[in-house]
Amino acid sequence: MESAGDVEADILHSVQAIIRELDQDKPTFQRSQGMFRWTLHKKIERDPYNSMILARILIDELEQVRKQNPRKPLSLPLSSDDEAVSKSIWLPAIQ
Repeated sequence: MESAGDVEADILHSVQAIIRELDQDKPTFQRSQGMFRWTLHKKIERDPYNSMILARILIDELEQVRKQNPRKPLSLPLSSDDEAVSKSIWLPAIQ
């Protein structure tokens, strides 16, 4: 079983790889991007708590990208990623 730190590091690696390669139109990237997205999907599917980790990492990483180049608009392929996260997000009950 993976520790929480290992899971977070793996999710961070996948997210950073996808963001770093968004501007490339190479066929090899399209295959690896699909693999990174599939890996993220499986991690969330196995443990819904990982969706909270993914959401936090995505927010942090996208803020960093925006700070590095504030004039460049971000166009992310969120149609399927957004759907996958919203379907699998799990929030603990607040009492």
